Amino acid sequence: MTPSEFSKAIKEPDIFLLDVRPLADYEKAHIEGAHHLDVASPDFKEEAIRTLPKNETIAVYCNTGKRSALAQQQLEELGYKVINLDQGITSWIAAGLPTVAS
Repeated sequence: MTPSEFSKAIKEPDIFLLDVRPLADYEKAHIEGAHHLDVASPDFKEEAIRTLPKNETIAVYCNTGKRSALAQQQLEELGYKVINLDQGITSWIAAGLPTVAS
Protein backbone atom coordinates (compact mmCIF):
# COMPACT_ATOMS: atom_id res chain seq x y z
CA MET A 1 0.00 0.00 0.00
CA THR A 2 1.11 3.54 -0.61
CA PRO A 3 1.67 5.77 2.43
CA SER A 4 -1.64 7.52 1.77
CA GLU A 5 -3.55 4.22 1.51
CA PHE A 6 -1.77 2.81 4.57
CA SER A 7 -2.50 5.98 6.56
CA LYS A 8 -6.21 5.61 5.84
CA ALA A 9 -6.24 1.85 6.50
CA ILE A 10 -4.61 2.06 9.93
CA LYS A 11 -7.37 4.37 11.16
CA GLU A 12 -9.88 1.54 10.83
CA PRO A 13 -10.89 -0.12 14.13
CA ASP A 14 -9.98 -3.68 13.07
CA ILE A 15 -6.34 -2.90 12.24
CA PHE A 16 -3.36 -3.88 14.41
CA LEU A 17 -0.32 -1.76 13.48
CA LEU A 18 2.99 -3.62 13.70
CA ASP A 19 6.55 -2.33 13.28
CA VAL A 20 8.84 -5.27 12.47
CA ARG A 21 12.19 -3.43 12.60
CA PRO A 22 14.88 -3.83 15.27
CA LEU A 23 13.92 -2.24 18.59
CA ALA A 24 16.50 0.57 18.27
CA ASP A 25 14.91 1.69 14.98
CA TYR A 26 11.43 1.52 16.49
CA GLU A 27 12.50 3.63 19.46
CA LYS A 28 14.00 6.34 17.20
CA ALA A 29 10.84 6.82 15.13
CA HIS A 30 7.68 4.83 14.51
CA ILE A 31 4.12 5.39 13.40
CA GLU A 32 1.99 6.41 16.36
CA GLY A 33 0.11 3.46 17.83
CA ALA A 34 2.46 0.85 16.39
CA HIS A 35 3.31 -2.26 18.36
CA HIS A 36 6.77 -3.76 17.99
CA LEU A 37 7.87 -7.28 17.05
CA ASP A 38 11.24 -7.74 15.31
CA VAL A 39 10.85 -10.04 12.31
CA ALA A 40 14.55 -10.98 12.64
CA SER A 41 13.95 -12.39 16.11
CA PRO A 42 14.36 -16.19 16.19
CA ASP A 43 11.00 -16.52 17.96
CA PHE A 44 9.08 -14.12 15.68
CA LYS A 45 6.41 -16.67 14.72
CA GLU A 46 5.91 -17.85 18.30
CA GLU A 47 5.61 -14.28 19.58
CA ALA A 48 3.22 -13.44 16.76
CA ILE A 49 0.95 -16.34 17.67
CA ARG A 50 1.12 -15.34 21.33
CA THR A 51 0.53 -11.60 20.94
CA LEU A 52 -1.21 -10.72 17.66
CA PRO A 53 -5.00 -10.70 17.39
CA LYS A 54 -6.36 -13.21 14.88
CA ASN A 55 -9.56 -11.22 14.33
CA GLU A 56 -7.80 -8.07 13.12
CA THR A 57 -5.83 -7.21 9.99
CA ILE A 58 -2.13 -6.81 10.75
CA ALA A 59 -0.65 -3.68 9.14
CA VAL A 60 3.12 -4.21 8.91
CA TYR A 61 6.01 -1.93 8.03
CA CYS A 62 9.79 -1.75 8.32
CA ASN A 63 12.38 0.70 6.95
CA THR A 64 12.20 -0.04 3.21
CA GLY A 65 9.66 -2.83 2.77
CA LYS A 66 11.95 -5.86 2.59
CA ARG A 67 11.58 -7.08 6.18
CA SER A 68 7.87 -6.27 6.23
CA ALA A 69 7.40 -8.39 3.10
CA LEU A 70 9.07 -11.27 4.96
CA ALA A 71 6.87 -10.62 7.99
CA GLN A 72 3.78 -10.51 5.77
CA GLN A 73 4.67 -13.88 4.27
CA GLN A 74 5.29 -15.48 7.67
CA LEU A 75 2.13 -14.03 9.19
CA GLU A 76 -0.02 -15.09 6.25
CA GLU A 77 1.39 -18.62 6.65
CA LEU A 78 0.09 -18.47 10.24
CA GLY A 79 -3.38 -17.48 9.01
CA TYR A 80 -3.29 -13.72 9.55
CA LYS A 81 -4.69 -11.17 7.12
CA VAL A 82 -1.87 -8.70 6.44
CA ILE A 83 -1.37 -5.38 4.68
CA ASN A 84 2.08 -3.92 4.02
CA LEU A 85 3.41 -0.37 3.66
CA ASP A 86 5.24 -0.10 0.32
CA GLN A 87 8.85 1.01 0.82
CA GLY A 88 8.38 1.15 4.59
CA ILE A 89 8.64 4.04 6.97
CA THR A 90 11.07 5.69 4.54
CA SER A 91 8.18 6.31 2.14
CA TRP A 92 5.91 7.32 5.03
CA ILE A 93 8.37 10.03 6.12
CA ALA A 94 8.98 11.12 2.51
CA ALA A 95 5.22 11.62 2.16
CA GLY A 96 5.34 14.02 5.11
CA LEU A 97 3.42 11.76 7.47
CA PRO A 98 4.17 11.94 11.21
CA THR A 99 6.23 9.64 13.43
CA VAL A 100 6.82 9.50 17.17
CA ALA A 101 9.79 8.35 19.26
CA SER A 102 9.79 6.12 22.32
